[in-house]
Amino acid sequence: MVDMGLSPWMLLLALVILYLFLGCFVDGISMIYIILPVLFPAVIAAGFDPIWFCVVLTILIEMGQITPPMGLNLFTIHGISGGAPFSEVVRGSVPFVFVMLFVLLLLAIWPGMALWLPSIM
Repeated sequence: MVDMGLSPWMLLLALVILYLFLGCFVDGISMIYIILPVLFPAVIAAGFDPIWFCVVLTILIEMGQITPPMGLNLFTIHGISGGAPFSEVVRGSVPFVFVMLFVLLLLAIWPGMALWLPSIM
């Protein structure tokens, strides 16, 4: 594997940016099928736990699904909102994006949050 000279945390930051950008244009399952087989070996080689990374990836994909312009979950919420303007739906999703970013930060600081339940099985 080619070494890009990135620390593990820089690799994670690059993946966060990549998945958030792609989440604006591509649906979640497609992101998993296209990118995960290529980048998962690099994530494992960087020393991240596979279960922890999959939890982080799930949060990243959901963040991508609620960010405009093509956040598919925004269209779903707009459809069931009863005629609310799309801009109102987008404004309503902004706090959730920040909460998910905060959860990602907590998972980066304390990986045991994602690994506690699997460790007792």
